[in-house]
This record gives sequence, C-alpha cells and structure tokens, in this order.
Amino acid sequence: MKQISQQGTLFTLQDAGSQILHDTLPPAVYAVSYNDKIGYYLQQTDPFPPIGKVYGNVTTTASRIMNTYKSRPASTGVLLTGKKGAGKTLLSKQLAHDCIADGMPVLLVNNSHCGDKFNQFIQNLNQPALVIFDEFEKVYDNKEQEQLLTLLDGVYTSRKLFVLTANRADLLDDNLILRPGRIFYHLDYAGLDEQFIRDYCADNLKDLSKVGTLCNLATLYSTFTFDILKAIVEEMNRYGESPLDAIKMLNCKPDNDSRYVKYDSFLKIDGVEVPLSRYVPEYVNGIPGSHDIDLVVYGVDVAEGESDIPPVADGINHTITAQDLVLFNPAKGEFVFKCVSKDGNRIEMTFTRRAPKSLARGYEAFL
Repeated sequence: MKQISQQGTLFTLQDAGSQILHDTLPPAVYAVSYNDKIGYYLQQTDPFPPIGKVYGNVTTTASRIMNTYKSRPASTGVLLTGKKGAGKTLLSKQLAHDCIADGMPVLLVNNSHCGDKFNQFIQNLNQPALVIFDEFEKVYDNKEQEQLLTLLDGVYTSRKLFVLTANRADLLDDNLILRPGRIFYHLDYAGLDEQFIRDYCADNLKDLSKVGTLCNLATLYSTFTFDILKAIVEEMNRYGESPLDAIKMLNCKPDNDSRYVKYDSFLKIDGVEVPLSRYVPEYVNGIPGSHDIDLVVYGVDVAEGESDIPPVADGINHTITAQDLVLFNPAKGEFVFKCVSKDGNRIEMTFTRRAPKSLARGYEAFL
C-alpha cells in the first residue's frame, strides 16, 4: 500500500516504511504534475475562491451528484458539455467546495496525463477524491482520450468522482458517450435556465418589469451564457433600456449566434393586410427589434383596381424600432410591432421566425 509523503506543498506517494506524514491526503486543491525523477506527484494550489450567491439549480445538481457518488460502489464519472460561460465551471467549483467540506481532496488535471503510470497513480491514492479534467477535449487528443477509458471504467478499488468539462462534444471519444458505466451523468449545457435568469435579475436588474422579456429573449440563443446575461443586465441598468435595445450595440446578438435566422413579415395598414409585393422588407435577417427596420410601402395605383389595398397613394416610408414592439411570443418566434406613420396610417407588422431545418453541416439553422 502506498502512503503520502509531504515536502512543503509537494505530495508524493511512497511505499510503506518511508518517512510518512499522512495516511490520507488533506482536503485541499492539488494540481497533478509529473517529473522524470519522481514520477507523478501533487502540488497543492490555492483553493477555489468563494462562489458567493449561487443562482438556478447549481446547488441541487451538485448535491445530487455527490449523493449518487457516495451511494455507488465504484467510481462515478460526470461529463459537462456546452459553450464557455454556460455553467459547467460553476458546477465544477460547487462540487469542489462540497468535496473539500466533506473531507475529500480535489485533483486538477490540466495536462494530458494518461497511460498506465497515470492510472496507477490515481488508483494508489486510496481515498475518495474529486478529479477534474477541465476542457477535456482541448487538452486530450483522440489517442490520449482512449488511454483514459480504463481509468474511467470504475474497475479500480479506490472510488473517485471524475468530472470532465468539454466545450465541444464532437471532439470527444465515442466511447465516452452513452456509456454510463464510464460516465454516469452527462449534462449538456444549452445555456442558463429561466430560474437562473430570474434569480440573477432579482438581485441585479433595476427594472424588474423587464425580466419576462429578458427570459423570452434568452430563448432565441442556442446558448445563453452568464457573460451574455451579465452584459445585457449591465446595459439595461446603465441606460434604462429594454433587452432588445440593450443588445443593439453589444457583442452578443442572437443573429450572430444562430447564423442563419430569417423572419417572414406580415403587414397591415389601417387594419387591412398588404400583399408582399407592395412592401419591403419581405423578410428580416436576425432578430427583429435588435436593429431598426426600414419599412417601405409602395404607393397604390387605383387604376389597377386593387380596392383591397389601403389608401396610401403616396406610399409609406417609416422606420420601425424596438420601442414599437407590442408582442413577443418566443414559442412561435413571433414579434408584433405597432406604430403610426407621419401621415397617420396605423401600421401593424408581424415577423414570424421560419421553421428550423437541419443542415448537413451538423447544426440547426433557420432558412
């Protein structure tokens, strides 16, 4: 059996009979390192800073993972996938704090350590521990990921809680997916949930009447991250704006995120529907309201006999802004704007998001 020797903040595993200072590793944060002379060792690092107030379901999710880990006879793997800022790191930090509070050490693997010697090193640490592989697919290539499968299989006698974070699930080894024997939990972060957004806004947004609109706006992003939420709330507070106004100049517009978003338009003037041929734009790229929409309605030639078209003989040239938005239905992808032209014509313009269609390139787009 191996025991733990300490020299300052450096911890190594030694055979029994050596100068031993610890039977178990003290609960702290350690970076896994390697040296040709002594092999693998642990370097104690600074603890994770306090998280502060936690929003959404982070605490309950961490508690469930910890409970599952403690109740299982073998090691437990947890895979967290999704874009940066979607919540993976926050959950990892919460788990780290929970583990240390429970007397468990936390091991950070920031280099592509793998192979029999590495697996044996982790196994020889004969105590419960949290092992975090951050940005797993970035640190480990396909061949190196394959060498870790044995470690994650849970066949070793020493039980560990393995947490792997990945920004790109498509770069993960296929043998990590749909294999609960290796990875018991897989949480795919598509962005912040509504409860997280509402909880954060309750503490940070000045005008709480706009929370619902902000939650609706979040549904238009493929991944609504904490960075995006924080930036929008900051801008709304600074200028007293709506969410749609706030994102006009921010570097986080939904149209940049979803690449090919298009909305069909439907126009009524003074309550009468106007044919598509009589106005522009016929469709809008990007989210309506995140930019001004220049509406041009062509003048009507009464001689053509189009009596169903409203009397706008001189045409209409009007700019629709976010302030004209009266209805936002995220389920239908529908935006309704109402305003009055300078000549007194009542304008009602509806934009409806086109249905999604899968592309061969592997992502959802609106065409």
